[in-house]
Amino acid sequence: MAASITRPEKELKAFRKLLLEAGESREVRFSVSARQLSFVGRQLRHTLEPGMFKVTMGPSSAEGLEAMFELVED
Repeated sequence: MAASITRPEKELKAFRKLLLEAGESREVRFSVSARQLSFVGRQLRHTLEPGMFKVTMGPSSAEGLEAMFELVED
């Protein structure tokens, strides 16, 4: 499914810097709100459309761990 308007390929929705020692790992959890997934649509109102979303966590926008989730209509 495609959005009703062309959307950016990547958007920064949250940022948190973690300092890890070499070889250290840490579990990270975060939430993404409906407001963060919405965009200004053709009628200049915030719009929320169902579809697949990819989340990337890593040192830059070019690399990191990825996960997918689907936003479904109620």
